Amino acid sequence: MCHLNNHLGFANIQIEDNILDRKDLIEHWSRINQENEENFEAYEIKVFELWELRGKFDWNITDPYGNLILDGVDLNNLLKFVASKKM
Repeated sequence: MCHLNNHLGFANIQIEDNILDRKDLIEHWSRINQENEENFEAYEIKVFELWELRGKFDWNITDPYGNLILDGVDLNNLLKFVASKKM
């Protein structure tokens, strides 16, 4: 659940596919962060605003030593591709 709260886009796919209950996700977030459940929506909005901002940049994928593996990665297309595979 903690990991899904860090990847809300994937969590929402799981919710749409009836694999995950949104209420369970929110309750877990609230308990772990000691927040009211009503604050989850504001958190979710900030997460997707940041995701949208990050999508405006071209990204490079490197190995742990900084060697280029793939350059000019379109993050939005990559994430859409991964989501379409429903890992």
